[in-house]
Amino acid sequence: MGGEVAGGFVHPPWVSQICRHINALFVIGLFVLSLALVACSPGRQGDQAGSLEERVKEFWEARIAGDDIKAYTFEVYSKTGRMTANQYVRSRSPVFQYKSYKVKGIEEKGDEATVTIDLRYNLALPTRADVDLAMDLQERWVRLDGQWYRQLEKPKTESASG
Repeated sequence: MGGEVAGGFVHPPWVSQICRHINALFVIGLFVLSLALVACSPGRQGDQAGSLEERVKEFWEARIAGDDIKAYTFEVYSKTGRMTANQYVRSRSPVFQYKSYKVKGIEEKGDEATVTIDLRYNLALPTRADVDLAMDLQERWVRLDGQWYRQLEKPKTESASG
């Protein structure tokens, strides 16, 4: 019924079957763990372009929803502290009501990108009916510490010398 191993010990056959199953589960577990670690690793280069488009879409969804606090988190100001969230919200004009957007193109160059947006909005003027408008907008986005942010002002290094 049992098998004999070196040294003369006899054990039932189910013991070796259990050992084989444990070894197989261990190998499968290591494989799954390595896949999970690769999938969750930050800064994978293949995802960078996709993450920029996702950030742009999340920013404009917040703008359309009128969520200026959320929109602020996509601005360079939120990273650098050059403008507080309160200052940002106060600087927003209630005259502009964003209605829809479409990402028309993304041109990425290293840690900088130009994003072209087809933007639809209303001008809400107190003395007139709302005015529907549309425009193509080019936005500058920069990557800081691995994350994309919208940058309204040009960096100081590009200032014109007179």
